[in-house]
Amino acid sequence: DFWEVLATNVDLRGKEFVSLVQARNGLPFYATQFHPEKNAHEWEWPYHAPVNGTLPVHTSGAVEVSNRFAKFFVDQTRSFRGFGFSEEEFWNKSISSWPLHLASKVKGLEWAGPHMEVYYFPPLSTSKRSGADLIV
Repeated sequence: DFWEVLATNVDLRGKEFVSLVQARNGLPFYATQFHPEKNAHEWEWPYHAPVNGTLPVHTSGAVEVSNRFAKFFVDQTRSFRGFGFSEEEFWNKSISSWPLHLASKVKGLEWAGPHMEVYYFPPLSTSKRSGADLIV
């Protein structure tokens, strides 16, 4: 009962899945099964797609929806001050404290596009943050 379903989609096989949820009780937590920012910035799928703005995900309407998602999420994060972390605690817990890797250089993700980046989170039994053992 923590999440409220906001949107569902249908996959290529016709199976419905949850694609957007929001936490209940006024908490500013959201989860998506898509990247709302991709419409404006990524072009490689489908392969050999036209780059003239005619692909449906690059229409002005699709880009506008992407911008609205971005504005909404940024506004939500700016308005929430409920955790009370010190600056040091914030940066220790921040995803920014983890190294970012080009996905195509990570074992098993060699197929990934040249712009895709990933964070490596080791098992909880270690605090190793380099991810160097994953790099091809």
